[in-house]
Amino acid sequence: MELNEIKILLEKFYEGLTSLEEERILRDYFRNQSVPEELISDKDLFLFTDSEKEIVPSSQNLERKLENWIDHQGRSIKRNKYVQLGYTVASIAAGLAILVVCYLFISKEGNKNKIKDTYSDPQLAYAEVQRTLLYISEKLNKGTKPLTNVGKLNQGMKEFSSFSSFGSGLKQLELVSKYYDQPNNEKQ
Repeated sequence: MELNEIKILLEKFYEGLTSLEEERILRDYFRNQSVPEELISDKDLFLFTDSEKEIVPSSQNLERKLENWIDHQGRSIKRNKYVQLGYTVASIAAGLAILVVCYLFISKEGNKNKIKDTYSDPQLAYAEVQRTLLYISEKLNKGTKPLTNVGKLNQGMKEFSSFSSFGSGLKQLELVSKYYDQPNNEKQ
């Protein structure tokens, strides 16, 4: 085959317009002939694709293997759904069991610890409540008594408040010092 025809076929090949027969012609040409210098890279490409075809395993039973794999995946997804459903049911059952046990425990304990009215006379009950609250108040006052010394700190801070007037005087001195720090020619 002539070099011009091979170049035309190569252009068609790179544009994706060649037929299988034309590609076979190109492969045979590059495999069997000495190639001009300008087509050596194309020869390497076709020889490489020929060598790669030998490496690709045959696809006999490939379709069957893919179907088996897809079926296996479908079964594992169904199995995962059943496992997830089992976990959901188990967690709901555990929650209900906890609620039932808590209810039974609380209702049983509630019957034991019912508050009974200890005083039949309301005036006596009121007097007892007052006595108890007075006792609590005395204990709280006793606990807060050492905190009265904290108030003395505030009194000392009030005496230092007179020093705050020094700050305004210093600001006025800064303004005056700016006036004296300027060079002599700018004063005039």
